[in-house]
Amino acid sequence: MEAVTTINGRVGITQKWLLEQGIIKSSALKMREQRQAIVALTRGCRNVSKVYEYKSLPEDMKRAIDARLNVYASAKKNALEQYIAHDAEVSRFFDEYTTDRGAHLPNTAAKPVRQTYYANAIVLKAIVRWEQAVSKRGGRLDWEQVAASIRSLDRLDYACDLPENARKLREKVRAFKEAGLESLVHKNYRGVNTNAVKVHTGEQEDLLIALIAEHRNFDCEEIAKMYNAQCAAHNAQSEQGKPEWKPITASTVRQWQRKVRFITTASKHGAAAFNNTMTYQVKRTAPSKAMYMWVLDGWDAELLYQSKKGDRTTYHNRLTVEVVLDAATKYPIGWAVGETESAELIREALRNAERHVEELTGAMLMPHQIQCDNFARKAMMETYTGLAQYVTPAAVGNAKAKIIEPWFRTLNDKYCKYMPNWSGHGVTAGKAGQPNMDITLKQKSQLPTADAIIMEVAALMGVYRRDALPAYQTAMAALPAEERMVLGTKQYLRLFGESTGQTYTLRGTGINVRIDGKPHQYDLLANPEDKSAMAEAIRFRERCWEKWNVVRDPLDTAHILVENKDRTEQYVLTLKDEQPMALKDRKPGDYEKLAAIWKFNQALKEHVTETLSGHQQRAMQTSPTASEEGLAEQAIEKRNYEMLSKALITDSRGQHKSERYEAERGTKDLPNPSFKGGACKAIENLDPFKAAPKTEEEEMWDDV
Repeated sequence: MEAVTTINGRVGITQKWLLEQGIIKSSALKMREQRQAIVALTRGCRNVSKVYEYKSLPEDMKRAIDARLNVYASAKKNALEQYIAHDAEVSRFFDEYTTDRGAHLPNTAAKPVRQTYYANAIVLKAIVRWEQAVSKRGGRLDWEQVAASIRSLDRLDYACDLPENARKLREKVRAFKEAGLESLVHKNYRGVNTNAVKVHTGEQEDLLIALIAEHRNFDCEEIAKMYNAQCAAHNAQSEQGKPEWKPITASTVRQWQRKVRFITTASKHGAAAFNNTMTYQVKRTAPSKAMYMWVLDGWDAELLYQSKKGDRTTYHNRLTVEVVLDAATKYPIGWAVGETESAELIREALRNAERHVEELTGAMLMPHQIQCDNFARKAMMETYTGLAQYVTPAAVGNAKAKIIEPWFRTLNDKYCKYMPNWSGHGVTAGKAGQPNMDITLKQKSQLPTADAIIMEVAALMGVYRRDALPAYQTAMAALPAEERMVLGTKQYLRLFGESTGQTYTLRGTGINVRIDGKPHQYDLLANPEDKSAMAEAIRFRERCWEKWNVVRDPLDTAHILVENKDRTEQYVLTLKDEQPMALKDRKPGDYEKLAAIWKFNQALKEHVTETLSGHQQRAMQTSPTASEEGLAEQAIEKRNYEMLSKALITDSRGQHKSERYEAERGTKDLPNPSFKGGACKAIENLDPFKAAPKTEEEEMWDDV
């Protein structure tokens, strides 16, 4: 509650404060006023407290007042400050205010427009409140006193620039009452001041913007010249009394270029430039763990080499490096070098990546996501989808979508730059950071060959991997075991294997393939305890009639993939292990390998026996039956006839042909080949592999 106020230079104490402080009762105060023992400076009314002159109060009241506050010190305080209050709505108004061009009010140390407008507003509102308070007391505001209050305000607290002249200040307050906060904004910021504007009509703007947006990219002087030519033509055709178009300068064009850059960038520089500079850019975080995302791209290595074709030598050549980058730490997990970017080069880089993962972790792992560019996308999509769970091609023309682009620049700056055959930063880079090509030309005969460049790239990648490996190993260690997707041998060969171009048939020695002029034998061996693997091995052998296409890894001869013509049947075969014939040559582990083969073969025999027996039993159930004696007799006769046909053994009378003739003429009873039931009954429960008993080890070595 306000206690002290100054009215026309006289210090007063408010009635409400006196009563609230208990200095005097209302009845006693009223009685003293009636006796004119004290002087009232204002009349009280509803919600407005009466003010009594401090000097007229009795001494006992003065002592009570002085005990609570310093009256004259409070009176010296700026009378205006008691009405000033900060206003959030006013602050929001000027913070959100925009000019006719959509710009906000400036607010810098050199030009604190918003801050000044806000201070002016809250001080003017305080003056209005002060005027209302005085009016309620029946008085009139002393504008000289208000102007003096403005002059005495602390500018650190209230950074206003209101007039300090009483008349001008009163006019300012009147305008504020009429127009509100808008009256405080200068006309330059409201778009009213058009005296110096040369381009102010819609037609002029359309013409100038169209010239700026030209795809031919005219410079400012050319645009100004073309615009002024149109101005002259317009002024010549315009009727009298109409405003003429004013010519412009290159400086005006340059200002407009900045203002309309947003709508002209696509037309001048293309959609890619617009996407990279004007659209909303997604802020991304790097993958938290290794193998979460691989990024692929090709790069023309900035390393020159010489190439001879016939009698001509060229020196401007550069090889292409295809890189597979693990986005977690930007680690080059795979790479390959070739003359040009191709699907095969990409596949080779991915093959190198999987081999390197195997070196680091002990197993080939599949990435969860692959980001590729659009080069050879159709040819590589089967490989991408077979290798990764997600495939996300980068948007065309959006270089920011691929983190590998700046990585290439880093590789160029950090490593390639120090090579004597460095070609620079590309054809689009500025000349300041480029090598002196005059010296390069003088030394062109010393440029390395393509093979040397491949060795240089390999050395660079080795150094980079060495430096980046600790961080990548940390990211790899963070990959949970359940998220490690192992790339199986079959899938690896399907994705990265190369066909021999020939077909092969399964023989007793397996699938025989010549690689680099040397014979290699492959076969499928399974553990009988692994039912799934055993079933696959049996299925492969059941299709012994197939002609198999062979797919192999050019870097590894340990396994091959065989597939039939329509690729419906695919099996991974392993290079056969060689067993020594002599026991003295046997090495540790040979016996275990041999035992595995013997167990596998035994399982094959058991499968054949069981399968054949099942067929026989089912056939017997559906075929005619015969007596035991008849079946036995037929079996003996059949056996004798077969021997008679093969041998020239005569009987006691020296006869052979007569016996055979009688048999062939049917004069003797022979087994009826159509009598299936009897045949099935005869060989029931026959084991085709039954032979003289041998030891397990003898059987094993028989198989060698």
